[in-house]
Amino acid sequence: MSLEKAAALIHIHAHPDESGPAQVAGACCVPRQTMTSLLDSLERDGLARRTPHPSDRRKKIMVITAKGSRLAKAVLRDLLDVEKAAMNVIEPELLPKIRSLLEAYTGELARLNRSRPPAVGGAGIAPYPVPARERP
Repeated sequence: MSLEKAAALIHIHAHPDESGPAQVAGACCVPRQTMTSLLDSLERDGLARRTPHPSDRRKKIMVITAKGSRLAKAVLRDLLDVEKAAMNVIEPELLPKIRSLLEAYTGELARLNRSRPPAVGGAGIAPYPVPARERP
């Protein structure tokens, strides 16, 4: 499974009320054109399905299947296991300082994200430059 497909599956699993194709694309930092093929692939594999939006019949939302939910949980478990193993190389007495630095870093990212207009669609700072041919 590609990283982008796994990210889309995890997003749909973790945020069922934010699972429109555009929302999933934005959360995964993937162009909407790419997201369409990823969502098609999730459907073909029986991991998620498109359903009508509950209040806007022009829209579709993605709903995770039982098979998709099991896979998303397994992927998340694997990610957490790897992160935990990687953290084991850090001396325990350094963890409070690292946590403090990461909180400062993520706080500043959040502040910058609120204060700057997005490079492309969605909200916040785009994580990578989007080629001119892919811009809306």
